[in-house]
Amino acid sequence: MLVGSRRWSLILFLGFHMAVSQASSPCPPALHALLTPYQKWMQQVADRKELRLMTWNVRNLYTSVGRYERQVTGLVKLSDKLAPIKSAESLRGLKHTIASADPDILILQEVESQISIQNFVSEYLDSKYMVFFASGNDPRGIGIAFLVKKDLPLTFELRLNAHERWIDPAKKAGQEPVPVFARDFPILIARSPDPSESYNPVLMVGGVHFKAMNSRPGDPQSEAWVRAEAERASEIIERLRKEFGSPLPLFVAGDFNRDPADHEAIQNLIRSAGLLDSLDLAGVAPHSDARTTFTVHNFQPGEAGAEQGVKKLQLDSILVEQQLKDAIQDAHVMPLRDHRNDVLPLPKTKAERDANPSDHRPVVLRIDPKRLLQSQGLLPAP
Repeated sequence: MLVGSRRWSLILFLGFHMAVSQASSPCPPALHALLTPYQKWMQQVADRKELRLMTWNVRNLYTSVGRYERQVTGLVKLSDKLAPIKSAESLRGLKHTIASADPDILILQEVESQISIQNFVSEYLDSKYMVFFASGNDPRGIGIAFLVKKDLPLTFELRLNAHERWIDPAKKAGQEPVPVFARDFPILIARSPDPSESYNPVLMVGGVHFKAMNSRPGDPQSEAWVRAEAERASEIIERLRKEFGSPLPLFVAGDFNRDPADHEAIQNLIRSAGLLDSLDLAGVAPHSDARTTFTVHNFQPGEAGAEQGVKKLQLDSILVEQQLKDAIQDAHVMPLRDHRNDVLPLPKTKAERDANPSDHRPVVLRIDPKRLLQSQGLLPAP
């Protein structure tokens, strides 16, 4: 049944409204007993102080298993390591950086496999996260992983889109359609655990890792490819709107491999899908150190866009459905931490960047759960 057609009796509505509107006071037992299971669940969500999302390209989280591909006969090994196994020092740096944000949901890029991320969660994150992994199309074997805290009162579905195809203009004429996403554009859908109310999502997160700026024959800097990725992502979001209605409780998070503020294809995605950059909502100045998630080095002094031989870029972001903007408490780019849990400054050289746990810095978003529910009409507006 759709949200708009739910009918609450007056006493239940008043009791529930009192319970969720007084965050400092627990729901009185007499009123709590009157609530339906679904209303009790909404109260449990609304009573959380905040919901934290974090996206991070963790740079080649290879730990053990090499490159595999799922075939009809099972997993078939394609090759050995395509990158060195991540060092224990780097893994501890990942651990400390994640722990400093304590996110409820992580969206990680450049993860080797379900086994690798599961081992990392067990050994470094105290097994407090569920793992959802999208292996995708990347020949390096890297995919996108969602980590979800086990104490979140939600059920989850992961939808994969690695199968989406396009006709690549850089290929020979007459060639068969090929995957449009360099990795995937997976969608994590969170719903109420109440089976009678569980179809409409309360939260959706799209994971992004668009094509890098490596040039291909006939496609300088892979611009045609990333434009196709952005257009298809917008189409998929529109399909979700047709399925679930609007507003869509959607966040799109990850490594765009382009600056969302400056790149035409990413801007078209933002406009067509009705999204906003969370760092804009938080007032983080464009092209500032506070907005830098990636650095490029070894430029000549005075070269355009470079400062002391370094270009500071925002390649990573969390985009937000426009109608959810009032639910956003804060967004910021986080500094990295090393294996000793010391905060790391922006790298000044490529050697410094390469020695860090990752070459990217994460973006963290803080959401007000109560306002998130109100934005969807699941709770009375204030």
